[in-house]
Amino acid sequence: MIKDLLLQILIILIPSLVFVVIKDKFFIFKDYSKVYIGTTYSVSIILCMMFPIHFSDGSFYDLRAVPWLLSFLYGGKKAGLAVTLVLFLYRFYLGGVGMYVVFSIFPITISILFLTLKKYDTYDVTWKKIYSSILLIGHLFLLFMMSDFLIPSLHLFSLTNLSFLFFHVFTNLLTLWIGLSLKELILENEQLSYEVQRSEKMNIVGQLAASVAHEVRNPMTTVKGFLQLLKEDAVAPEKKNLYIDLSLEELERTDVIINNYLSLAKARVSPSLFQRQKNPFQNMPILEFPFLPKICKSSEYHLAYRTFLQR
Repeated sequence: MIKDLLLQILIILIPSLVFVVIKDKFFIFKDYSKVYIGTTYSVSIILCMMFPIHFSDGSFYDLRAVPWLLSFLYGGKKAGLAVTLVLFLYRFYLGGVGMYVVFSIFPITISILFLTLKKYDTYDVTWKKIYSSILLIGHLFLLFMMSDFLIPSLHLFSLTNLSFLFFHVFTNLLTLWIGLSLKELILENEQLSYEVQRSEKMNIVGQLAASVAHEVRNPMTTVKGFLQLLKEDAVAPEKKNLYIDLSLEELERTDVIINNYLSLAKARVSPSLFQRQKNPFQNMPILEFPFLPKICKSSEYHLAYRTFLQR
């Protein structure tokens, strides 16, 4: 029995554990996380039903309600409905009176989820556990009542079966709390990683703006000096032409710097790109900013920038 229980818990936790491993190697999974949740939890439910927890008296049960509930909580309504459809199809394939219990009770719980699911993301971890626990206990209680009604010979609410019911509810709650805590830990780490990358990105932008201002100031200072010289009457005509030519060259240099800066702004990557790509500079044009390598020197993107320029 303990071996079967541990196998069920492992089956339910595997999707979250695999996601942690592959999300940094295959960035596409971050954009299709809900599809991933729907697919993997559907497989988990089927495996839970294929390898139930057996008791010495011949009775058995599984923890299918846990991945089913998690698919709604973290995958949304569409992912949850997709998982429900897979559950219904497989339960119909297995047949038996128990499928009528599933077909009658699960829609009731889905209706409650649709009415209350919007507020789930606003709860902290403690309230999420309370909310999901209430839903799960209510769902299991309805399943027990309908099973006892359709199959009176089970006598689920007799004194001899109370220990079975308690163990059933306890193992479901325990697995739900473990799975929910793991999902919340993954989400918290992703948010922290995003904030670190965003802070690094803003630091680069700030240094870039300061460097552009410095680069623009130099030619403007030169132009200002030549204009002050041109105001003097003692300046020879040939020198005036030289001053004007030099001023125009400095203005052209300023124009190039500004155009390059605007090109960088237009080539700005989307917010999710820093989460998906190891080289955030790969879609940017090669800019003739002499100060950009200096900015990246103290950054984690320095290696990516150098690799990009060497391609």
